Amino acid sequence: MIKQKYGNGYWVGMTLKICPGCISIYHLVPSIFVLSIIVTSVMALFGIWYFAALMWGLYIGFAVINTLVSYIKDKFHLKSILMPLMFLILHISYGIGTLRGIVSKI
Repeated sequence: MIKQKYGNGYWVGMTLKICPGCISIYHLVPSIFVLSIIVTSVMALFGIWYFAALMWGLYIGFAVINTLVSYIKDKFHLKSILMPLMFLILHISYGIGTLRGIVSKI
């Protein structure tokens, strides 16, 4: 999954350079998330930790809500417990792929 999402993100980044109108803002959200992780982590190193806390609090809240919705719709599976972690891995790998695609040469 990590390799696939990284690849999907990479081609989003490449497509953005060739045909910006073909990409919607939704394709870029994971890369914005990755940049936010970097920026808020650096800010936290300088004592400005509340932006990181807010971002991670919101992200964890949404991940838990999505897990609960999945649980309600599809019954409980043991792997449901891992869904918040899987959401995080999915978004980070896609976001890194997108950023890599943006900075790579055509």
